[in-house]
Amino acid sequence: CGIQGFISVIGILGSVFYSLSLSIYFLCVTKFSMSEKQIKGKIEPFLHIFPIAYAFCGGIFIYVTHNYGPSGEQCWIAPEPVNCNLDPDVECTSKGDPNVIKWVFAGVPVSFCFFASIVIMVLIWRAHHAQTMRNQAYRTGWRQGTNQGAHAQSQNDTSSSLLRRISTWSLSLLSFNKADQQPHQAQQGALDAYLSSRPPSAAMRRSKEIRNRALAFTIGYLLTYVFSSTYRIWEMNGSTAPFVIKLLARIFIPLQGLFNILIYT
Repeated sequence: CGIQGFISVIGILGSVFYSLSLSIYFLCVTKFSMSEKQIKGKIEPFLHIFPIAYAFCGGIFIYVTHNYGPSGEQCWIAPEPVNCNLDPDVECTSKGDPNVIKWVFAGVPVSFCFFASIVIMVLIWRAHHAQTMRNQAYRTGWRQGTNQGAHAQSQNDTSSSLLRRISTWSLSLLSFNKADQQPHQAQQGALDAYLSSRPPSAAMRRSKEIRNRALAFTIGYLLTYVFSSTYRIWEMNGSTAPFVIKLLARIFIPLQGLFNILIYT
């Protein structure tokens, strides 16, 4: 039972912190525009060391303090013998309060990683949105600058045509002036069509792809742990969770790896 509980604890702690590590990686790429070389040299070692160290240290601590025991349908952080904390005539061999240990090594890490992932997702979206606004402002400024240049050129042509019309044939020069403005109008129309039909840049496509993956990642994380966390909170309060909650917890808790495959491939 202790070995099963140990494997369960290090699996859950390692997976939630590795999920947070992936979110931090996306944040470094999108918001801080870090290259792969920078991430590998400065960030990635900590993204591996902390999840592994925390998971194994937590699992070993719970094992040596004898806080693994039968809990529902599996071995988990629980008093040993079963329900010894509820019977004053039975002495518990586990050290410490199992409910406190559950919060320290399960409830708090899962909750922290979930809310941290949401915050990171918002930061990624804000970075993508700001980049999109800058690109649109650049495109709009280019179009307005071209319009102003074409308008000034048109005014110069009109003034020159007026002087020539006063001194020479008015009808001929008027026709020439209209014909002279047509190339500017054609150029402006072609430029507007080009700007409106330009495909998004590679950076914009990449930013949008990362934003969508971050959103899908957060949804997958929520589906993986929300039912299991609800089940454990119910259990800590001394109540029996409904069968539907237990069933959904058993279905979704092993699916985080599948969600990651669907998101990243």
